[in-house]
Amino acid sequence: MPVEIDRLLRVSAAAVCRVIFPHPHTSATQLVLERRITHGETANRVLAQPFGGALRILDPDGLRAAVGNFTYDSIRSSDEQDLRILIQPNDWEMVKGFILAQMQSKQPDVIETDPCRELEEEFVESVGIRLLPEHYTYRPVGISVQDRPTPTTNPRLPGASTTRIYRVFEVAILDASVCGAVLKKSQRYTDEDLLALAEALAAHEGKGRVNGALVIPFEDVRNAYQRSSPHSSFQPLSIHGHTLDSSTAVLFEDLHDT
Repeated sequence: MPVEIDRLLRVSAAAVCRVIFPHPHTSATQLVLERRITHGETANRVLAQPFGGALRILDPDGLRAAVGNFTYDSIRSSDEQDLRILIQPNDWEMVKGFILAQMQSKQPDVIETDPCRELEEEFVESVGIRLLPEHYTYRPVGISVQDRPTPTTNPRLPGASTTRIYRVFEVAILDASVCGAVLKKSQRYTDEDLLALAEALAAHEGKGRVNGALVIPFEDVRNAYQRSSPHSSFQPLSIHGHTLDSSTAVLFEDLHDT
């Protein structure tokens, strides 16, 4: 990275969803994750991660007025107005405080904090169905702040020292047909299938990005994180033959009140 960027702190703020539903045969709570691979990235392996994504900056001028100047971490973030920004390290506490205030506000006017847009877009990509508001309920369950900067693997600015703020929501799928579609999608493709498809797309189109769904027993994932070392919270977790992205751990943290 250029020297001037090396001196800046990357801030990533996101809404992530703990998507759950009861298994149609056992009633045991299932966790739904998004499986994703882009050929040529992440060592060509499939990672499962929570649904959700970067918060959208609704009013960039309002954000600059509140926290001072910032730059986006990439052209793509600028185009999409994602809250993935570069700031002076000394401004972190001020920026963090403003983001938390927007997350906790009943009428946020500078930052979009609702998870529904990203959730519904990603369901189309991963499951192939349109998730409608009547199909699910959602509620905020807490906020996770990662004050300690760690290098990001995000391809927009790989290696950049990054602090993170997550607003975590619990999403309960109510519609039985949606639950069945998600379960069917999860069972239809293995990680190896998705990897092969990504490789084929890359050979044909130059870039192979593939999305899928993963349904896994909620209690199994929670128990696995409870057994893992606190020092491994930024590392992927392997369970039932799948690799969970490090961001999945936030779904099971002790969260701050919203």
